[in-house]
Amino acid sequence: MRSTARSGAATHDGAALHFLFFFSFLPPALAFLTSYLLPHSVWGTRHLIVAAAPYMMLAAFALSRARTVWMKRSLLALLCCWFFLAGVLTLARREGTHVWCAWETLAAPLARAEAGEARPADIYAFEDLVAYHLWFALGVEPGRFRVSVVKNVPGLPEDPAYFLPRGFKEVALKDASALEGERFRVAFRDTTWDEGREPLKLLRERGYRVEQVFETTAQGQRAFLVLVSRASQTPP
Repeated sequence: MRSTARSGAATHDGAALHFLFFFSFLPPALAFLTSYLLPHSVWGTRHLIVAAAPYMMLAAFALSRARTVWMKRSLLALLCCWFFLAGVLTLARREGTHVWCAWETLAAPLARAEAGEARPADIYAFEDLVAYHLWFALGVEPGRFRVSVVKNVPGLPEDPAYFLPRGFKEVALKDASALEGERFRVAFRDTTWDEGREPLKLLRERGYRVEQVFETTAQGQRAFLVLVSRASQTPP
């Protein structure tokens, strides 16, 4: 009877281990592989949180099965020290506002500045994630703003890890030729204000001048939301 019970327990433990291994390591492995095969990455680190719970259970299972008492106690003490150190570092080194979230901060003054305008305001961003955040932050008033993302502007790097959702039509995709018109806004991030760098250099070469600048700082960078108009135009 004891032999049968032990055999059954071993079988159950083996199945549990296979289950935990499967859900701990298969999702990251599949995300890594498909991200290289597909045109865009799939899943971000926050989506892979599905693997965190089975991994923690697997670690706890391994710790409980340590062969000697001194090893189990040593590993447990080391783990507690690691958690304590991680907590202290997290409290001491608080991250500031992510630069992507800065656009929500700038959306409020933009909405006030455009209040009462008859025509929708055009806003051109140069990164997918910037355009997406602006669209989301300004979406409370549909029709007042037209957000576009301008691609392939020389001198403006873009992180390909961030992209608009597939089939998403609310943000128009355009190229540099779209930067036309008498008056519009551009959204970009940089470490400093420099009219000798893109996109300000491009706009100046096309005869635009800066009328108004909204800006904020986050993660050592500056987020700019700039109103430009034709140099021949009189400021309102």
